[in-house]
Amino acid sequence: FPFNKRIISATGTQADTEHPHVLRLWVNRSFLDRILPVVVTGLLPSLPARWLRSRSPELFLPAQIVLKRKIDDHTRSFDAERAAYDRLRPLQGKVMPVLLGQIEYDGARAPLLSDIGGVCLAEPAGEMLAGELGRLIGEALGQLAVGGLLHDVKLDNFHLVGEGQGAKIMVVDLEQVDLDLSEEDDAWVVRENV
Repeated sequence: FPFNKRIISATGTQADTEHPHVLRLWVNRSFLDRILPVVVTGLLPSLPARWLRSRSPELFLPAQIVLKRKIDDHTRSFDAERAAYDRLRPLQGKVMPVLLGQIEYDGARAPLLSDIGGVCLAEPAGEMLAGELGRLIGEALGQLAVGGLLHDVKLDNFHLVGEGQGAKIMVVDLEQVDLDLSEEDDAWVVRENV
């Protein structure tokens, strides 16, 4: 697929059974593709390295990424998801995937996201104790609420990432978010949805 100034070659598979339109891709990277990010971050000062990353993100793709294909006519939901990612930039990689960019796929815009790994909570492998689940989802929703967003609270929109004490819930699928919550709404979101 074309991404900015390059053609990216990747192999992939459906991410989970709940989201057949979401593909987990393994980028086929050459030796130069693997070494360039190391050289840029190791040799260039921080400011020029950040500038290069922002101008040519295709040169810095991780080995695994996620592509969300279009389902029917979801222009509004795509725009809402893009606005949510832009607003929550500081939470990317912590509570939600990193938005790496967007491409044209089958004639429609499609976001490229970092692969957070883990398992979808709607899958049998994502089962966990109710108390622990409530605490972890509460933490994730609380961070989104502070950013002024109400998330579509369904198990298939959350991934359990990590194990044991390092386990956390990450939010995926920001297509159905409500933007611009008040402080009262923030508290209600967490209280009523956990």
